[in-house]
Amino acid sequence: MVLQKSVIKESLKKKSIIALAVYLAVFIAIFGSITYWVVESPVRAKLEQNLDIRSEFLAAEISEPLHSSLGVLKSIAAMGETISDRQSLDRALRQVFKLNDGIAVSGGIWPEPYSIDPNVKLSSLFYNRTSTGEVDKIDLWNNPQTAGYHIEPWYTSVKDKPSNTISWSEVYVDPYTHVQMITASAPYYFDGIFAGVATVDLSLENLIGFVKSKAREHDLGVIVRDANQQVITEHNFRVERDIYISQLSFGEFNWSLEVVNARRLVADEVADIVKSVELGIVPVMLLCLMFGYYLINQYLIKPIAIIAKEVDESRHGGSIDINYRSPDEIRYLIDSFNQKTIYLDQERMKAQASTKAKTAFLATLSHEIRTPMNGVLGTAQILLKTDLSVEQRKHLKTLYDSGDHMMSLLNEILDYSKIEQGHIELDSHPFPLNSIIGSMHSVYHTLCNEKGLKFSVYSDIEDERWYQATKHACARYCLTC
Repeated sequence: MVLQKSVIKESLKKKSIIALAVYLAVFIAIFGSITYWVVESPVRAKLEQNLDIRSEFLAAEISEPLHSSLGVLKSIAAMGETISDRQSLDRALRQVFKLNDGIAVSGGIWPEPYSIDPNVKLSSLFYNRTSTGEVDKIDLWNNPQTAGYHIEPWYTSVKDKPSNTISWSEVYVDPYTHVQMITASAPYYFDGIFAGVATVDLSLENLIGFVKSKAREHDLGVIVRDANQQVITEHNFRVERDIYISQLSFGEFNWSLEVVNARRLVADEVADIVKSVELGIVPVMLLCLMFGYYLINQYLIKPIAIIAKEVDESRHGGSIDINYRSPDEIRYLIDSFNQKTIYLDQERMKAQASTKAKTAFLATLSHEIRTPMNGVLGTAQILLKTDLSVEQRKHLKTLYDSGDHMMSLLNEILDYSKIEQGHIELDSHPFPLNSIIGSMHSVYHTLCNEKGLKFSVYSDIEDERWYQATKHACARYCLTC
């Protein structure tokens, strides 16, 4: 039996690299998904919380100047309650608006009709601070031809209300300055009797500018609404799908504030943060995986590859000799292979000795048999030259052919011995086919007669045709005409 040499068609190292690449791809995909779902929620909540905090700070900064103006309003109300002299009250109110540089641009005292002079219905003291810092007194509201200021919503909203009551009007556009404004009103009393209303008019122009500057500074989209949900100011406020809007109401005037990230949405910031987290962790994980692969390659794949190379080089004998000291399965594989190799070498040596003994025996046996067979064939040849009957000659010829066939078998036995020893020689010579047919007829004719059978060979081949034969150790003939 001929053993076919096996070939390493796939590299274990290459397969391990492919497996590592697939593992890394799956790992990164799973790790990225898990990281996103684990990190995204708290990061999104934190960013939304930060936006809410910014909204609260912005609302506080918007409310601060409005609330600070309430001090001016309370001062005016206190003057209305304590200063009864109109001239003194006029000077005091002028001084208040002259010294005030906040958003309170106008205001004054609005007494109840006929409360100052029974003959004068309307007697308000209303002042306006100009852009140059001058304070002008405006008597427009005291025109007796008008219905009167006492029917205005900012007046009626605090009439007969407790002295600490403050009412905020809706945001409106001043007809003269065309600036958005809001009015704060408070009642004042004489001896517990409602005497009138004190007001301050607050300009929202600077406040709107402040809101826009803060929005630009922090890349925010901002919209401020009054109590009636009318837009006071809006800056870069764009609503997109899945955008987070921070909403809150603030101040006694019940304004509302809506804030979004104008340049980068919360979702975009979340994605960037998650990406940065992954980019920070993935390289570390890759280094760990590469180090793990190095250890696997160094202590597992590389020894197996060396073993395969040693086995290939020791195909005709020899053991595996590599420096591997770890007492694990690979060491066991090496030791087992070496033990099997030693055992097979011993068995091979025994088989070779047995083959040599068999060859020697066959050669000796053949030689011993050939000697008496030569005597038999020689005697048969001598007898064939004597006077014999036809029947005797026929039987003697059969005896001679059988002996000759026996000698051929002995020669073939010797040929097998020569094959095993590597000494086979091919003999090329011509022969007639009838000689083979005659030998077959001589051998098997007698055997068939003994059993009552008739044996005949029929051939249409001409007697003059010869063939060139190459006779080899297996006694087969290759015929060429």
